[in-house]
Amino acid sequence: MSKIFAKVNHTRVTKNKLQSIILNELKTVDATLFPDRKTAKKHIEDLYNNAVETYKGKAAPQKLVSFEPNSKTLNYHVEDVISLSLYDVKIDLT
Repeated sequence: MSKIFAKVNHTRVTKNKLQSIILNELKTVDATLFPDRKTAKKHIEDLYNNAVETYKGKAAPQKLVSFEPNSKTLNYHVEDVISLSLYDVKIDLT
């Protein structure tokens, strides 16, 4: 089973505290190597859920959306906050 590499594609300037919390949580996965796709997906979803749960204000959270453009890539994005991708690693040098 191949490992999964996480890459933050782009971030945007946040407009409120909730977006800032979500951004700070999700950008921690940039350049992370996960043992498998299931672990990577769970970790990203847990980070997003943790960010939403810690926020105590009135802003409504944007949804964490995932889509699979092909069988080797999985993309996540939170509208107007962050976009990140998970890639299958072809050659494992570890």
